[in-house]
Amino acid sequence: MGIFEELAEEFGLGSESPEARLAADLAAADEQFMRQLVALRHSAGLTQEDLGKAWGRHKTTVSQFERPGADPRLSTIRRYAASIGARYIHHVVLDSPQRLHRAELDALSRWIDANELFNRAEDIESSPQRVPLEMPLPLNPR
Repeated sequence: MGIFEELAEEFGLGSESPEARLAADLAAADEQFMRQLVALRHSAGLTQEDLGKAWGRHKTTVSQFERPGADPRLSTIRRYAASIGARYIHHVVLDSPQRLHRAELDALSRWIDANELFNRAEDIESSPQRVPLEMPLPLNPR
């Protein structure tokens, strides 16, 4: 079973759902990123043994990191990149306008729920004036 199938099973996602397709795309991007890091190590003329020495570990640790399907921690990826002299950039965006709209609706719903709780709170009755919570700004200003 591959990473995608494991993720889909873990989160109960059908293979045709938008979430499942996104999970598959993200897993593929992770694998591509790892292949790029390994290619940069080769381009730099560094061996797994060189990196192992830099890390204070045996080269099998580097080999396990580079293995397809490995799921390294961010700190290990950072150490690997620094060891080969590579810089990478994190860039996160919502997958689609529909997801953005859903995120805005979720934020609005949380605001409404919080405001209702605030207004129903009996222990604030002694307060001379109730101030409503601020409504969240839209995530995607128009």
